[in-house]
Amino acid sequence: MTMHTARAHLDEPPDLAAVGIGVHGPAGHVDVFSLPHLWQIHLYGYEADLTVNGTEHAIRPGWVSLVPPGAEVRYRYRGRSPHLYVHLRLGSGGTPHHVPMVQRAGPDLALLTVQLQQAPAAWPNTRILRQPSSAPRPASSNGRTCRLHGRPRGSVGVGTG
Repeated sequence: MTMHTARAHLDEPPDLAAVGIGVHGPAGHVDVFSLPHLWQIHLYGYEADLTVNGTEHAIRPGWVSLVPPGAEVRYRYRGRSPHLYVHLRLGSGGTPHHVPMVQRAGPDLALLTVQLQQAPAAWPNTRILRQPSSAPRPASSNGRTCRLHGRPRGSVGVGTG
């Protein structure tokens, strides 16, 4: 398997835009979106198919992804799909680093999971949003800019997206 990377400038602290817990699905549901100005970090608790700018990736529980701003992402869910996420801005100065877009969290999984689970309580813009389980769930968002973590598409979770 070819390693697909994102070029990220990591010399400066990130500027957080959103942090939270998202739940998507059900099986067969597809979401397509792009965050034009934000990097996306997701820590997955589920299996799904992820396509980033046409490149397919398999995601599994305990895996993490880093998606650059403006990339089109497509998720095909296999059931209830909980994950932890951070949306952020990175600086443009310093040395660029090539970071794998999708990889196992590895031995730091437990620590990373706890830190991301606790982050919404510390994030000043966090709010709890719930969508009734009977809400209709479209097969696709037709590539519109991401509103997923703002919960308009039947998701349940914590965050401002």
